Amino acid sequence: MYGEEIIVEEDKRRRVAFQIMIFLLTYVNYGVLHATRSSWSMATKDLVDLYGWKPGVASDMNATFLLTYSVGGFFMSHLGDIYSKRKLISTMYTIIALIEVSLGCLQFVPVDEQHAAYFFVIKALNGGLQSFAWATNFGILSNWFPKKGRGLLIGIWATNPSVGDIFGQQLYLLFTADGAITHWGYTFITLGVAVQVVAILNWFLLIEYPASKGIVIRERASIFNPTKAEKGVEDSEDISNVKFGQALCIPGVLAFSFNFFFIKFAYYGMYYWVPTYLQD
Repeated sequence: MYGEEIIVEEDKRRRVAFQIMIFLLTYVNYGVLHATRSSWSMATKDLVDLYGWKPGVASDMNATFLLTYSVGGFFMSHLGDIYSKRKLISTMYTIIALIEVSLGCLQFVPVDEQHAAYFFVIKALNGGLQSFAWATNFGILSNWFPKKGRGLLIGIWATNPSVGDIFGQQLYLLFTADGAITHWGYTFITLGVAVQVVAILNWFLLIEYPASKGIVIRERASIFNPTKAEKGVEDSEDISNVKFGQALCIPGVLAFSFNFFFIKFAYYGMYYWVPTYLQD
């Protein structure tokens, strides 16, 4: 009896250790992408002054990113249902890292009539590729934690955009201190390296399903006792996937979608466009 209790305690510690690792890894995964966005928000006004772009050019670049991000969300997020999420994140983050480094290298490209066009291409690619990340990382997190009590967990996890924003802003200020705005590119080169490091960590550490490590987590259990589910309810493996049209018919889905749309509308309006028009 005593030996069984020791085994149960060891299994619990092992499970908690994996849960902490997955929580932190997915937290960093999405936070680092927000760091790239906040750095760009900080750089926008400086780039307008540095390169003499016409009014509205920077806003059009931001709109290009958001357009490809929103459209990509309908298609890129589905990749996580088709391919291994570990391989998908590692591959996509490597491409995003290359794009961020390419953005930073535009600092060294001679200014000509096509200079702004390079930014548009990079912002379009960046938005489309980053659109897969939220759903994929959140899906992995959900695999490791049951539903009951998940609201608290998600509330903590959802702070990763703010932490990423702070990191990206401080990094940009570090490289452009004392008015050295011509060094703006080093921020994105550094962020590209950071994204690549995250990609490598995911390749070696990310575990999509607890079952692959012999860990059982019941979806209808509590986060404080995830191995014991409520009686008479289905586990996730017993629930069939739903198609896009069927998902829209689920009560509350459309209402939540519209609410989330207006929240994001206000958030990104402040995030991207307002800094362009603010003056010191």
